Amino acid sequence: ANGDSRWPWTLVASGYESNPVSAEEPHNWAFFPLFPILVRLVGGTIEGGVLAANIAAFAAVWILVREVREVASGSAARWTALFVLYWPMSGMLSTYRPESLLLLFAVLTWVFARRGHWWLAWIAVALATMARSQGFLVVLLMIDPIWAQRDQLRRHPWPLILGAAFPLLALGAFSLHLWDLTGDPLAWSHIQAAWNRTAIDPTQLVENYWPLPFVGSEGWDFAFFNLLVVGLVVATSLLMLRARRPGFAIFSLAWMALPVLFGATLMALGRYATTLFPVAMTLASTRALRRYRLMILLVMASLLFGVGSWLSLGLRPLMP
Repeated sequence: ANGDSRWPWTLVASGYESNPVSAEEPHNWAFFPLFPILVRLVGGTIEGGVLAANIAAFAAVWILVREVREVASGSAARWTALFVLYWPMSGMLSTYRPESLLLLFAVLTWVFARRGHWWLAWIAVALATMARSQGFLVVLLMIDPIWAQRDQLRRHPWPLILGAAFPLLALGAFSLHLWDLTGDPLAWSHIQAAWNRTAIDPTQLVENYWPLPFVGSEGWDFAFFNLLVVGLVVATSLLMLRARRPGFAIFSLAWMALPVLFGATLMALGRYATTLFPVAMTLASTRALRRYRLMILLVMASLLFGVGSWLSLGLRPLMP
C-alpha cells in the first residue's frame, strides 16, 4: 500500500470529494470506482484489498492459461503464465491497486469475444472502464475475434452492436455521480491537469527525457527500463502483426501510447504493461523465440528482484 494506493484508500474511507473542481492540486476524482467498491465488499480493509487483488490476478492467469492452451499449446500456456507473473513490475498485481482487475477484464474481454459471447465481452469492457480511465481500450481486444467471426456477425450483429451501450452507460453513470458532487461530469478528466496531464505534447516528452536518465525525477520512475518496455511492446506488436493478430498489436500499442501522449511521461509504463498479456503470449508462442524463453524469463526475474528491492527500500507505506 504505497504511492498511488492512497487514492483508492480515500475512496474506500470517505468516497469522492464533494466540492467544485479545481486542478490546483490532485483530487480523487481521477480514480475510477471499481476497485474501491470491491474493497468495500470484502470488508474495506487494506488486507482485504490486497487479497482481492491477488485473487483477481490468480483468476486472470488461470483463465489465460486455459485459453492459450486451446489456441496454441500447453507449453505456450505455461510460458505465458510465467512471463505474466515474472514481469518486472508484476508485484503491482498483488498490491492495493486496480492493475490485477484490468488484467482480469482484459483477458475476459478477449476470451468471451473469441467464444462469441458478445454480451459478456461488453460487460468485461464496461468493468475495465470502471477500473481505470484507459480501461475502455480493452475493447480493441475484440478486433481479432470480430474478424474471425465476421460471417456469423453479418447474420446476427445485434449483440455486438447493442452491447456497446454497456461501457457507455457505466462511464455515463460515473460522470453523473461526479456531476452531482462537483458540478462537472468530466471531473475525472479535468483533474488530470493536477498531474500535468492535459494535452498531447510530444515536445514535452523529449524535454522530460533527453538526455535519457536512468531514473527520472521520481524515485520509482525507472526511465531507462520504461523505454525498454516501449521497445519490447513495439517489437512484439510487429510479431503479432506477422501472426495475423492485428487486434493484439493495436491494443498493445494504444495501451502504451495513450498515457505517454497525454502525460508526456514514461513513468508508469512498466506498471501499465502488467495488463498486456498479448506481449507475454507472443513471447511464449512465437516459434523463433522458443530457444530464448528461459533467458527472457531470467532477465525478467532479475529485474523483478531489482524493482521490488528498490521500491521496498525507497518507499514507506502510507498506512500502517
